[in-house]
Amino acid sequence: MNLSTLTTINTAQLQNGATPPKKKKKKKPEKEKKPRPKPGEIRLTTALDGSTLYCCPECHMAYPEKELLEQHLVGHTLERRFVCDICGAGLKRKDHLTRHKQSHNPERPYVCTVCLKAFKRKEQLTLHFVIHSGEKDMSAPNVVKVSTERTI
Repeated sequence: MNLSTLTTINTAQLQNGATPPKKKKKKKPEKEKKPRPKPGEIRLTTALDGSTLYCCPECHMAYPEKELLEQHLVGHTLERRFVCDICGAGLKRKDHLTRHKQSHNPERPYVCTVCLKAFKRKEQLTLHFVIHSGEKDMSAPNVVKVSTERTI
């Protein structure tokens, strides 16, 4: 049989209500499945440049050296010893608690000189200033800290 005969037969079968024969699917070669890492187990992966990376089992951050990953893992195990006396939030470092407490203070001493929008922290103003300058330079020359102390 040639190809035109097959096409004619299939067309005739369809007109009689028969279903066309199904094509045989080629089986794909099975990929070797990697076992899932157990909770807390360090997983190795490969970077785009071919180097080995060590992955954190908690947050999946990747590090080129095992020592860096081990240093990172300490952050997951530290207790949240520094507790905010206002809202009860627990933080791992004292400087984080100090920065957190600024969020409870209603004062906004850092003012944008362009639009006069005020912020509680200097870094928030610096990030905001990008909308005016168009530059993602982290130094904001137009930063003004306004004194909120009252004199009577």
